[in-house]
Amino acid sequence: MKKLLGRVFAFAFLAAIVFGGISLKADAASYTETKYNGTYYGRVLAQDGLYVYKKPDVTSARVGDGGVSYNWQVQCLSYTSNGFTKIKYYYGKKSNTFTGYVHSRYLSVSKWDDDDDDVPKTTETFTKIYGYTGTVKGCASLNVHSTYKITDTDTKIIGYLKKGAVVNVIAKSDSWYKIQYKKNGDKVVGYVARKFIKVKDALRNNLSLVYPTKVMSSKTKYTLKVKDTTTPYKLSTTIKWSSTKPSVASVSSKGVVKAKKAGTTTIKAKVKCGNETTTLKIKVKVTTKYTMALQ
Repeated sequence: MKKLLGRVFAFAFLAAIVFGGISLKADAASYTETKYNGTYYGRVLAQDGLYVYKKPDVTSARVGDGGVSYNWQVQCLSYTSNGFTKIKYYYGKKSNTFTGYVHSRYLSVSKWDDDDDDVPKTTETFTKIYGYTGTVKGCASLNVHSTYKITDTDTKIIGYLKKGAVVNVIAKSDSWYKIQYKKNGDKVVGYVARKFIKVKDALRNNLSLVYPTKVMSSKTKYTLKVKDTTTPYKLSTTIKWSSTKPSVASVSSKGVVKAKKAGTTTIKAKVKCGNETTTLKIKVKVTTKYTMALQ
């Protein structure tokens, strides 16, 4: 009897579906959506980026070109009960603004707080620094912004730097570095979050003296040069040459050394970049035959 009743119930349920008595809905369509109370931002955690959907459902159409990249900062508008976050973002300029849904598990969401060190502040005091390079660390792709000021969506993104990329750091604040780097052969100035840049004193660590040979005749011009291994392009520097004993060997403003008499002197190259300086030096010994040898 129980089996018969079960079959009758199953048949009735199936008939109700077939003839329109019951409408089945996918789980993705059954959700609640809650708006954030205040301004919230999310940072993309997925290394390969995230697809953005028009609805909180992976089977729905994608928004824009389909996704947001790793480490992007986006505005969070709301969250759904089925595990999605509605975000607002744009590509390059505000006229390219999009909204859509991404998986919440791949976002690090935080409320806007000027005291939060994890979120760049709206006001910053910058100090110029010279002769420093920075290497991108801690992320696969770092956003370069046109300004350090955060708007209600995000700052304008003018480019991206891959992990390991080297840039010239020209100013710093509590949260940002102002940088220069090369893009399609042109120098670009922008702002990046400090926590993703490892800074190096390039003025002191990337410069060296180069010379054609260690021993030469006094009748031959002996030219010293400063080698700059800074990438992606050279630092803007000025060089002042000097000799501790010009009566032994002199040096011109272009680094040309000439023997005068027997003895030992030190040739110095004072390199200035902005208000920072470093000095490179090398000893030169002149023999009685007026042959110079670098020590």
